[in-house]
Amino acid sequence: MFNRLSACNFFLICLLLSSFPGNVAAAVVTLHNIYLYDTLDLIGDPTVYFKCKGENKTVLPDVKQAGVLYTFTRKESWQPLTNFSSGKCKRCGLYEKDNFPWPSSDVFYEWNLCPPSFKSPDGLYFFVRERRFFATFSCPPCPHLDAVPYDDGPELRRLRVEVGIGLLIIIVVVISVIVRFKIREKKKGGSNETRSSEP
Repeated sequence: MFNRLSACNFFLICLLLSSFPGNVAAAVVTLHNIYLYDTLDLIGDPTVYFKCKGENKTVLPDVKQAGVLYTFTRKESWQPLTNFSSGKCKRCGLYEKDNFPWPSSDVFYEWNLCPPSFKSPDGLYFFVRERRFFATFSCPPCPHLDAVPYDDGPELRRLRVEVGIGLLIIIVVVISVIVRFKIREKKKGGSNETRSSEP
């Protein structure tokens, strides 16, 4: 009897713990190799980094020159680049921070990084941007995630519509209050005139 209750309690605890979103295993994305056709900074060594929207940038400290194939063990201290905790795509990009004559960032390219892009059996994704760079990313669990396309357009449009409707309602309410106030003033003015004209 005791063993049966303990087993049931253990099962319920495991079920509860697995239902929290923080316990979902993340599909980790690492950089396997990268080749720059050309750097965007004309003077000095550039600082190349990878960044997904809403996340911290990951500086690639070894990538300094164009025309060199940089290969990584995927165990570097700056890895992983990002992760997918769900099948949702991310807007990511490769950038170069210029150091001279003033700090600024140039864009190599931005694209939607999605789990289905990692189609090979070992979870590799080969990305080529002609005359800019090519890179190989690794994410072994990614092919098993269902993808949700990245698109912030509908959310932005919905927000604009909601703000527009809210402003329209406020304008209608203000106009109706002003009109009612004017009508009341006219009625009061008319009743005062009739009273003063009576003998």
